[in-house]
Amino acid sequence: MKTLKVLLWIMAVVYLLAFLSSFLPLDTFNLLMKPFDMDPLPDSTLLSYAYKILMLCAAVIGVFLIVMARDPKKHKKMIKLVGWASILIAAYMLFLTFFVFKFENRWFYADPIFYLIFGVAIVKLIKKHG
Repeated sequence: MKTLKVLLWIMAVVYLLAFLSSFLPLDTFNLLMKPFDMDPLPDSTLLSYAYKILMLCAAVIGVFLIVMARDPKKHKKMIKLVGWASILIAAYMLFLTFFVFKFENRWFYADPIFYLIFGVAIVKLIKKHG
């Protein structure tokens, strides 16, 4: 159960750190992406708004993960749902990356692979402590 708690805390921190990026100005964000050989984001109010809303959702998920990490036995069904959702989201992200947008930049593979590993680990650990 300790491994499960640690994994949930790590993911909570990842989600909360993602939320912090929503406070960066677009110029700074683009500057940070330059070493990864990514095209700069367009200066769009709609894109900025959508990104900030998405990162707000990440913060809420981070808080939920902290709550679940504090007492995994009490939240087994929700944790299992988080694991399967991560696997499905990772599969969809990989599908978009490979087949729809055909990104050549390998940095786009990092997020879905990370979510896939997280989801599989969660499902295995929750099954183990079933």
